[in-house]
Amino acid sequence: MVTNHPDIAGIYHNLGCAQGNKGELNEAAASFTQALDIRKAVDMNQPDVARTLNSLGIVHGEKGEYTKAMNKFKQALEI
Repeated sequence: MVTNHPDIAGIYHNLGCAQGNKGELNEAAASFTQALDIRKAVDMNQPDVARTLNSLGIVHGEKGEYTKAMNKFKQALEI
């Protein structure tokens, strides 16, 4: 299985969204982080990286990790 393919990153991102919607915040953060790692390996400056950073920031905010959330939002804005 190809693990550093953009489609795999998209699958992890969508999984993170579903987990977040179910309130599984730790699992969602792990899925978004996996998606982010793949997307960074492919192309750090693509819009999908910003989208995943934003989603990860939302999860951090929901977990009360406001500094982490702010950092992810700032990283997304830099793209």
